[in-house]
Amino acid sequence: MGNLIDGVFRSQAALRAYDKTTEQVAYHMGAQDVSNTLYSVALLKAPPMPGAFGALESAIARNARWIDRQNLSLILWAFADLSVRPGKEAAAALSDAVERGVHTLSAQDVNMCIWGFAICGVTPSPGAWVALTDAVGARMDELKTHEVMNVAWAMAAMHVTGEKSPLMPAYAKAWKRLCATPLSEFQASKSRAIRRDGAIDSALATDDKIVGIVHHVRLIHERLFPPESAASVDLGAVMPRELETASIDEWNRQVKKPVKSKMQ
Repeated sequence: MGNLIDGVFRSQAALRAYDKTTEQVAYHMGAQDVSNTLYSVALLKAPPMPGAFGALESAIARNARWIDRQNLSLILWAFADLSVRPGKEAAAALSDAVERGVHTLSAQDVNMCIWGFAICGVTPSPGAWVALTDAVGARMDELKTHEVMNVAWAMAAMHVTGEKSPLMPAYAKAWKRLCATPLSEFQASKSRAIRRDGAIDSALATDDKIVGIVHHVRLIHERLFPPESAASVDLGAVMPRELETASIDEWNRQVKKPVKSKMQ
């Protein structure tokens, strides 16, 4: 018996066999093999069973020094897309790989890495966080509209949750560019992006349909940042009313929960 999802017929028996094979051969996998495997199961929305996932995570830890930029960004993307948090050793290996190889990352790789860490709730090492956010700042002009939106959300969220990663100058650049982006630009491309609850929208959507994320960024920015954030980073840009209103409307459409009273 199988399931038809996004036009792909997935046989449950075949997936179980794939899991078993992955668990058996993962010890011999290189970084490219791990990347290809995780990318495939993420596209199929078919998370491996714990045994196979554990074997893949061990392979990541063993191969950390050989993980190149594309493998690194795809592995982090896959964990995020599957909504699975990598274990301690795999997370540390990915963090080390980012710190060591960040100079090789493209703008898209940087976006995928910082977004993946945030979605998974994994805090990179201090050195990796500085290196990654510096790379974001340096490549800001190369990021697409939805990528700016996602990295702004990722940096804001990681500043106020978990281990509270420091707010870096790159965030101010992302916030400034977000505030300077016309609403029309959110209709220019299609992308896979986070939903308001932090999960992944499995379908490709035009950016005007996911602009509610901008509202989430603004809520964190305006209501949750501690006073010392503004003192350390210039957060002075103001979001234009058109973008603010559109993002609120889309956020409310996603939530679909009417407010019953002002007091509530």
